[in-house]
Order: sequence, then C-alpha cells, then structure tokens
Amino acid sequence: MTDLEISDNAFALEITGDSMEPDFKEGDYIIIDPDEKPLTGEFVVAVNGDYQATFKKYRETGEIDEFGRAHFELIALNPDYPKMCSSKQEIQIIGTMIEHRIYRRKR
Repeated sequence: MTDLEISDNAFALEITGDSMEPDFKEGDYIIIDPDEKPLTGEFVVAVNGDYQATFKKYRETGEIDEFGRAHFELIALNPDYPKMCSSKQEIQIIGTMIEHRIYRRKR
C-alpha cells in the first residue's frame, strides 16, 4: 500500500545485501514502478545479462548507441562495489524506485 499514484504494474521489493548502504539497508522495502522512466540520479531495479536483479543508482553517460539508445551506468552507493555500464554489458531497466520504506531498527 502507498499513498502515491502508481501504475498497476508497480511492485515492492525487500533490499538484500549491502551494495546500497548507507542509504538503503538490508530489510528496507522499496516500491518500484516499471512505467516510470528513470532520470539521472534516481534509483532503479535492473537485470543483467546473467538474469541477476540489482538495485542501483542510475546515471546516463551521454553516449548513444547505433540504435539511438542512451547508454547508462548503474552505481552502488557502497564504494566496495564496481559500477555497471550498459556499453560494456547487457543491462535492462526493470523499473524506477518511487518510494523507500525504512522500518525501526533495533540496536
């Protein structure tokens, strides 16, 4: 449930792993809308050529491929993880994050 206007295709995901720390921690939930085109600086869920899903920050590189599509990078907030680039590997954007839910964390 959300109070945002979302498409019928929107869905929620639970964050796993630490690639997006410190802003997104394991156990947080994000609402993803596949009908929202990402803008540079927004967060997206994507799938790579190995069909593994990932949640990262989206940034267009300014390069255009031979089909007129803009190349982009996916960047982890945790500097221990490398960035992914659509000019070097197959990446498909699944949707754009429209909400981030943080629940109480016990110490």
